[in-house]
Amino acid sequence: MGKAFFRLSDQIIRRKRARPAEPADWRKRISDHVAAALLVYAFLQIIVMAAVMQSHQAAFLPYVVLVLLVAGVIPAFRKVERWWERLDDGVSTDSAWEHRFRRDLRTLWITALGLPVFVGASCEAGLAIMRWV
Repeated sequence: MGKAFFRLSDQIIRRKRARPAEPADWRKRISDHVAAALLVYAFLQIIVMAAVMQSHQAAFLPYVVLVLLVAGVIPAFRKVERWWERLDDGVSTDSAWEHRFRRDLRTLWITALGLPVFVGASCEAGLAIMRWV
């Protein structure tokens, strides 16, 4: 049974290696990343702001910040996606664009993961200062 398993896994590996690698379509890949980053951003923003709102029940500031950030991030992410969508079919699979793609991915994911945490901490600090004064 063990030999049959290893033989099967070897066949699967050989089949994967035998397929020609398709060139990366940067437009499709960036679109997938933008969609995922927006979902992650929205989820984190809601979680972080819910924690801030829970600790300061009567504060109106977290609601305003939540609406403004979601309204600001969606167009910014869409702008990145639109830039990649404008590439021609021949250029969209060119490996010369990989550096730009990686740079845009870093920016996209740092924003999606970092902005909710930064804004939540800033709101928390701002509300604490307002309570002190």
